[in-house]
Amino acid sequence: MTALIELIHRYQTATKLEERIRAADDIMDSVATPLRLYIAARMEKAGVNDICQETLKGLFTSLDSFHGASDSQAWAWCHTIARHKLADHFRARGRNRLDFVDPDDLWEAIQARS
Repeated sequence: MTALIELIHRYQTATKLEERIRAADDIMDSVATPLRLYIAARMEKAGVNDICQETLKGLFTSLDSFHGASDSQAWAWCHTIARHKLADHFRARGRNRLDFVDPDDLWEAIQARS
């Protein structure tokens, strides 16, 4: 298996569209499953696909600006993007979440105030 850093450098230095597409496919094959596992271990199952997609989109959007020199730096960069997408997800969920109160607890609170 080719090191991730080599695939990224191949993508960044490709001069032809076909070469860039092949390199992008190889990067996708290398990172998709490990990043999915990383994300799935940190959130509920229902949102994993969305966060994976956002992570891959973020990764490919910033691929030209990556300047790492080792495979470990490349993986750290991928995981950083995933962590940021997870944080964005949880931050947005916190803003939009409706916490429902159990009716019995609500009734007890009302009676306690009277």
